[in-house]
Amino acid sequence: MRTLIVLLTLFFTLPAHAQQSAPASGGGDVRIPLADYTALLQLLANDPDRAPAAYAIGQSNVTVQVREVEDRKTALVNIQVQVETFEDEWVLVPLLPPGTALRGARVDGKPVQLVERPDGLSWSTSKAGTFKVQLAYSVDAQRTESGYVLPLSVPRAAATGL
Repeated sequence: MRTLIVLLTLFFTLPAHAQQSAPASGGGDVRIPLADYTALLQLLANDPDRAPAAYAIGQSNVTVQVREVEDRKTALVNIQVQVETFEDEWVLVPLLPPGTALRGARVDGKPVQLVERPDGLSWSTSKAGTFKVQLAYSVDAQRTESGYVLPLSVPRAAATGL
């Protein structure tokens, strides 16, 4: 009986103490048992209405035109790729690696700005749908003993046609 009284006293006084010690600014910590946390993560992971990924990148098509300007060769690279986003929430779709000399980007024919991140250039959207992304950039060919090397940056697509 004494144990029951102690437990009931703790049960009713701990929430009141927690409310008093929480900062007025709305910040604070929430602590739950690890098993409950793992169960919450499983609920999120097993949500049948949630897409397994935020986006998909289909086949990309790359066209390259090499032009000689004075004593160097420069390539004009144009890329078309289908991108599908699955939910009406913000998503970043990585398109090109860092350092790409971007000349322009369009989505469904309209000019867009890309987000620069340490891992490269990404397109952001908050709409679900299928989009035609067009990218254009320039790159200089590098001379070697046996000719020229042209490093091409392409999206991580399902397949790439050149």
